Amino acid sequence: MAALESLHAAPADLMELLDQIMLAVGLLDWMENDPAAPGSRLLSTLPYFLARIGTQGQQQLGLAGPRRFEEEAILTATAAVLLRLAKYEPQSDLQTTAQEILTAVDLKYAAGPSSTLPDVALEYLQQGLLIALRDTELGGSRLATIVADQAMTSPCGPVSEGGAIQWHQAVACSVSRRTPKPPAAAPLASSITPDSFSLEQGRLPLGRARLTAEHLVLASLNDKAGGVQIFRSVPFNRLFIQPIGDDQTALPVGLGLDSPAEFRAATVHGGDLYVVYYDNPSRTNYLLRARRASDGFEMVGQPTPLPSLEDPAGGTYEMIPQIRLFSIKDELHIVGGTLNAVLRADGILAEGRLDNCSRAVESVATPQGPVVLCVQKEARGQSAPFSLQGPEGVVLPILGPDVPYDLRIENGKVTISHAREPAEFAAMLRFDIERLNDGTLEYGIDNVEGRIPWSQIYYLNGFLDLLGLSAQRPEQWNSFGPLLAEVRSRLDMEVTLLDQQWLAGRFKTRAFSVDRSLQLFAVQTSRLLLLLERYQRELVSPRPIASLPTLTEAVRTLDGHIDQLRTDGQPAWWLPPGQPFLAWPKGSAFYFDGLNVPFNHQNEWAYSLLRTGEPSSTTTAMAIINHFLRRIAPDGTLPLSGVWDYWWGRAYDGWTEDMGYSINTPNYPGDHGRAWISFRSIDTMSMIAASPNLPRTTAQALIASAARLVTEGKVYPFVGYELQRAGYMARPNTDVARRYVRVSSPWELQNAAWAIDALLN
Repeated sequence: MAALESLHAAPADLMELLDQIMLAVGLLDWMENDPAAPGSRLLSTLPYFLARIGTQGQQQLGLAGPRRFEEEAILTATAAVLLRLAKYEPQSDLQTTAQEILTAVDLKYAAGPSSTLPDVALEYLQQGLLIALRDTELGGSRLATIVADQAMTSPCGPVSEGGAIQWHQAVACSVSRRTPKPPAAAPLASSITPDSFSLEQGRLPLGRARLTAEHLVLASLNDKAGGVQIFRSVPFNRLFIQPIGDDQTALPVGLGLDSPAEFRAATVHGGDLYVVYYDNPSRTNYLLRARRASDGFEMVGQPTPLPSLEDPAGGTYEMIPQIRLFSIKDELHIVGGTLNAVLRADGILAEGRLDNCSRAVESVATPQGPVVLCVQKEARGQSAPFSLQGPEGVVLPILGPDVPYDLRIENGKVTISHAREPAEFAAMLRFDIERLNDGTLEYGIDNVEGRIPWSQIYYLNGFLDLLGLSAQRPEQWNSFGPLLAEVRSRLDMEVTLLDQQWLAGRFKTRAFSVDRSLQLFAVQTSRLLLLLERYQRELVSPRPIASLPTLTEAVRTLDGHIDQLRTDGQPAWWLPPGQPFLAWPKGSAFYFDGLNVPFNHQNEWAYSLLRTGEPSSTTTAMAIINHFLRRIAPDGTLPLSGVWDYWWGRAYDGWTEDMGYSINTPNYPGDHGRAWISFRSIDTMSMIAASPNLPRTTAQALIASAARLVTEGKVYPFVGYELQRAGYMARPNTDVARRYVRVSSPWELQNAAWAIDALLN
């Protein structure tokens, strides 16, 4: 019983605290699953132990102020064990203590007579969050192995006293006599329980992905040793490498506890597995090397940061361009965006660039190196905007005026197909979608890094656009019939998951907060509301959306948001006193706390009020819309150059520390930068939605100028959706449509729908 006795020693530091938490989890597993376990002895010891480490943890880590992510994970694990034990000690204050800790770390959990007590500790262990401590300043070598009285022969083997948890490389698993199962989904807030949050089973339409209860397989590769798969957990976005057929070992991928990795690409090279993943806090793609071990996979060295992909905005959107890996002889080639790099046999990463290429759409390996199909930066030649680039000595096919797709090697030669007829465009669109994480796109993603509003919502609107455009001109879209049936099925599935994400309180994001705390941003919730309202309004027999009432109210009132509606604090030359605008309150967790939000942020919010709000919301929405028009388009005519400001107000003018406007950014020279095309598209759609409330001549000028911007590619092609709602048909011209017709990243699908429609005409 030495393990039990060891629980009485007060932890000296954070690592010893973690050791004791691990031991407590194992002892609880033993007690609950082994009839021979000395339950009464455990029950008499653990309350004393857990209550003390809960207090100790609060004293050491503090429940107020910022914490390191490692500390937050330890606190949460402690609270989870307290909750788990509370069912054995209902009269104790264990649950109250746990609730205080969870509230402090802003982790909500299900409660009520119908829900089971959550086991967040095991979630943190099994999803690999605490594992990252091994390589942090807290960890070092002390976390290599945790074994109490006797060593265990294998992870997840038979339980023996004290042999509660064993760490193998970077893999942790709980130990019990239960039948091994995949890691359980973490508890969710509100009325949604872990059991009710699930992926739909079976074949995923538009792809070849395989689903399990809470896992989404993103890639399966043959490594000549039984195969390897890369999967993402749902709803917690955690990435793992796992041998096929081995449900008990999984290598977590990522840099830290609060940096969920986004899968980009993988291949087998030189007998090892190479994986590219994106880390949002560092805004960098990393190349990871993993090798087979006796118990799964282990990392070889440290992940290598990749050079910028330079598409479309360098370090800001490194997660966007598609990446491909090619094992060619003794070199690993990396193609994505404008990057054409090679990892040489000596381990040196040599950076190369594709000529006149804004983004690599497709690539294929030849013995001499990759051949790449690019969308050009500057249109050149009869095939513009497409071009083929390859190594010297490789014969490339000639591109013509049709749309090239399906770059491949046939009989030792590089070849490519072309789309001209509707059936070929349908085949091309399916080809593009199924290349994106094997057709999964962002299915089941969470919003911790903002991927729902800035990727998933784009392509789900694209699905709606495909269904709507095909219904308007069925004769031109007839060849898309089977694909559109899968689009509808996939749309229903993804919207159902989004509905659950909101109800579960999982729409907050760390991606844009200064301290990586979870925040709700109005521009993001507005995008979700617009999508869900559109889905229910436009489709026949849509699935019920239980979240719409609470989402609509939250957006309208900004309840729980970091954004705040204000009517004062702006210079009079920008906004008269009493006029509403959105701002980030001073002291809030944003880089520009105390300042007004940019045009596109508050315009998107006004857009959602106009489309989904009560009549009383129209006055506020139109005040914000008219503020934009006064500055950018006084007579309603949007700048035909497609160029206008991103910021306005104090953020445009700048400030100094003595003015006291912002805590996180005390001094700022002001930003006169122009809005990117994505932000201009939000602004334009918002203005069009407001046009029925504008004077007739202003509305006419607005519609005419917006249509011209769509035609000339100064805003995205999908802005045509709002023009169509206003009774005006606008399509990108042929040159613009060709530039947007290929899909190399999930969000591009919405533009592709309108580009295809234009080219079919």
